[in-house]
Amino acid sequence: MHTGKPPGKAVFSGVAGAGAAALVASTPVGWGALAAVGVGVGVGVAADFVYDALPQGVQDKINEGVEAVGNTVVDGAEAVGDAVSGAWNAVF
Repeated sequence: MHTGKPPGKAVFSGVAGAGAAALVASTPVGWGALAAVGVGVGVGVAADFVYDALPQGVQDKINEGVEAVGNTVVDGAEAVGDAVSGAWNAVF
């Protein structure tokens, strides 16, 4: 996302690449590590092309879903932080 990718595309290609890397990583260590990096990058790039081929409406819905999940996580983390801070301030 810091490179200008929409959030849905970043998650889509990241998950695809990580999944492929995890699958390949189950081989012997040296070759597995090298292959995992190569396959992970390759699948990530391929996932970018697949995402780009999706209709704009589908891309928009993916982005909206990813942003909603991100906002929910942030809101939850803020609520926990506020509760901990309130408890801390009540004790000290």
